[in-house]
Amino acid sequence: MALSTIGRWRQQRTKGGSQRAQLCRMRKFLVIAVLAGLTWLFISQKRNEPSKPPATTKSVAKVDGTPSPRPVSEHNWMKRSLDRTNEVKRQVAEQRKTDATR
Repeated sequence: MALSTIGRWRQQRTKGGSQRAQLCRMRKFLVIAVLAGLTWLFISQKRNEPSKPPATTKSVAKVDGTPSPRPVSEHNWMKRSLDRTNEVKRQVAEQRKTDATR
């Protein structure tokens, strides 16, 4: 059986080549086309994005003589909240000392 199919290979072959080769070319084309489309979409969105306003620095009222234990980070809200809590505790303690109510 196998020998008879090998002898008729020219009859079995289509004029455009194998279908697998055509599918492989089509897949490559589709992947490249999709990537190009996504790249174009990304670039167009970046160009139309409104520019961010310059970052404003918010200064927190600091008590003289008590440096913060670490610099406050805008990107780490947990650390910032703990630093703010400690700062308020120190301010309340100093206010109570100066008021002498307790």
